[in-house]
Amino acid sequence: MNRYYFDSSGLVKLYVTEPGSQWINTILSYTTYGSLDTILMAKIGLVETAAAISKHERMKKIALAQRDLLYQKLLYDTRNRLTMIAESDIIILLAASLTQRHSLRGYDAVHLATALEINRGFIVNRLSPLTFVSADDKLCQSAIVEGLATENPNNHP
Repeated sequence: MNRYYFDSSGLVKLYVTEPGSQWINTILSYTTYGSLDTILMAKIGLVETAAAISKHERMKKIALAQRDLLYQKLLYDTRNRLTMIAESDIIILLAASLTQRHSLRGYDAVHLATALEINRGFIVNRLSPLTFVSADDKLCQSAIVEGLATENPNNHP
């Protein structure tokens, strides 16, 4: 079983065509057809991904009607294909400490802290670790330093 944690920079590639979109679609297509792959994300990722979709419409990269359809698809996926993780006090405190060790923006630290806490639980329960997926090189580097396997979809054109 493969387990992936997606930050919003990785997840948005499922909805708008960018470098790495094909790779993201391949990973997420397995969850549709009953494989054992698990896709996890922090709840805040829903807001960030929705904002990224809207930004594409404001920049005239997609039409308003397409934005609305993509937003509905995002909502469907968060209910049916993705496992949403709530930001607990433990995650928030870990995220704050990550900002002291790495040059991270606030929500990037929340994403990394969420992935680290989930991964810790997997390891404690002798389950296979997750792979952290982000299109942000700095965030991926921080994840590597913190001991996570990473994938940057931009490296999969």
